[in-house]
Amino acid sequence: QSFNIANGIPVSNNDEQNAAGFSQAFFADSVDITQDGHFAIFGDAAITTVVEVSDLSSGKLAPTVMYLLGLPTNSIGPGVSSTNARLSPDESLLYISNTTNGYVSAAFFNKNTGTLTPGCISQPLTNFYNPWAYATWLQTRDTTGTGNVLYVAEFGSPSSIGIVNVTSTGTTCTLTEAAGSPVNDGSSPGLINIQVVPPRPF
Repeated sequence: QSFNIANGIPVSNNDEQNAAGFSQAFFADSVDITQDGHFAIFGDAAITTVVEVSDLSSGKLAPTVMYLLGLPTNSIGPGVSSTNARLSPDESLLYISNTTNGYVSAAFFNKNTGTLTPGCISQPLTNFYNPWAYATWLQTRDTTGTGNVLYVAEFGSPSSIGIVNVTSTGTTCTLTEAAGSPVNDGSSPGLINIQVVPPRPF
């Protein structure tokens, strides 16, 4: 559901609803919102790569449109689950950490229509399941364009941060893990979230 915070205290817009994927046991786990506030994008815990989009232009959540981006329905690749979804600074790509099998995916996002189309997928990130076990939150290095480099929080003991280089022509893309990735983060057992400074501008 959504809330009006114009007066500081959140007030429900009375639009509580199940996402479209709920009937298939796909559960919305993360949300990102476009810079103009037009669309909310939900990353789903699911058996493949599933993302849902809600139109916010009425001031409330519209029913979500579900995008089955992973195999076997579409061609983005074999990523399992999509619980963390993050827009690139220019909103041309939606980055997705495939939580339970160590991939990172990207889908092309149309910020005018809110539609998504399959993009690309990385290879399984280095050291998946030995010693880290879940790809969690992700951030872009840069604050313009595609962000150019992704940092991926890798939950484990010890935890680590994956580094993935991004290239995009606007119609095709690649996600390639950088040499020297991942970087060990032994001080953060169970790493779930990361942030970069300066942050994305929205």
